Amino acid sequence: MISCLLKKTWRFLHIPFLFAYSLLYKFRIIIAEVSLGFLVLVFYCEYLHYNVVIQQCYWPRLSVDNEDFSIPTTNDNRLKVMLIADLHLKCKRSNWYEIFSEEVQMERCFQHAVHQLKPDVIFILGDVLDQGMHCNLKDFDNLVQRFERMFSLPNRTKMYVVPGNRDIGYHHQIDVDQNKDFADGLKSPLVQHLMVKKNNFILLNSMTLGDDSCSLCSVVEEKLAEIEKRLKCSQEEYRGTCDQNLTMPIYSRPILIQHLPLYRTSDENCSDSDSAPWPQNLHEMAEYWECLSQNTTDRLLQRLKPRIVFSGHLHHGCTRRLPQVGGIEVTISSFNWRKKDKPAIGLAVVTTTNYEIVKCQMPRYATIITIYLLGILVILFWIVYSHETRRIFVTK
Repeated sequence: MISCLLKKTWRFLHIPFLFAYSLLYKFRIIIAEVSLGFLVLVFYCEYLHYNVVIQQCYWPRLSVDNEDFSIPTTNDNRLKVMLIADLHLKCKRSNWYEIFSEEVQMERCFQHAVHQLKPDVIFILGDVLDQGMHCNLKDFDNLVQRFERMFSLPNRTKMYVVPGNRDIGYHHQIDVDQNKDFADGLKSPLVQHLMVKKNNFILLNSMTLGDDSCSLCSVVEEKLAEIEKRLKCSQEEYRGTCDQNLTMPIYSRPILIQHLPLYRTSDENCSDSDSAPWPQNLHEMAEYWECLSQNTTDRLLQRLKPRIVFSGHLHHGCTRRLPQVGGIEVTISSFNWRKKDKPAIGLAVVTTTNYEIVKCQMPRYATIITIYLLGILVILFWIVYSHETRRIFVTK
């Protein structure tokens, strides 16, 4: 019974099978060439192109223009800092294309950049999540595991995260329990004072700066007051007038790390390579939503006197001089292709008395798609050309 069924099946299939085999044999050379072409195209677009683009990135050289001669210099090694903003990882991924076009590409960009540039410390400037307020605890735990896999680091490099509005909500939306889950999962307290190679970094949850007396705001104000006092007591003119526990061995003006930019009216005067295009750069910014309020900004600058402020949130880049206290604010564009076709990371070299910052462009989604389309057209042209050439040769 079975042998009879097999014979009938073979009678039915052997003709198309032999026909397909004869076609494959006849065009075996073209098929091999096309397969090789596609392999080369995929290898370049999915691996080599990242190397080509990121190899153009470099650590900036320090310039005497930014040297602070009012502070005693040290001979410590320079600190290499990488800055990334607005990852917007989704709690639940809906399809394979979403995974490939966002997470896989971000992971490749990040890992190539870390491998080639070898930063000492990395700061992620908020919005790790895309819809953190609607992410349950189980999905959040899974997302943290994905984040740790995508942004895994060698032992020599440290990473720190500050929360954004997509992680815990804007000021009036913050849920205390949700903020605690984010802080515990990604090791991101409300305020954190770090000293890395004698450089002061202040990591701030800017969602809590709302010019009111909310519970989290009070905690942040207390911690900022402690940091302000410690920075003041560590300056040369105040040494000996404060408790010794409040005095740091070396003073350096702090570097402020947060999600929301400081107050500005628009991005009209921003001219970075990843700045907002016209007329989007003329959009008037709303306080509390797109930037901190003017009162909060003035208070932070007066209390902390930062030399650099790094921020994200706007998905476009900007560099501008800080009012009142000198120094600069650098806003980093989104690292997610869904938010920014031309993403960039920040690269900074800092010492206790000097700094220099550049932007490093990542591969563009539009460029990779264009290369794929051009590569497919070249392969199709080669198929026609190769077939016609062989046909003419055989005819002769």
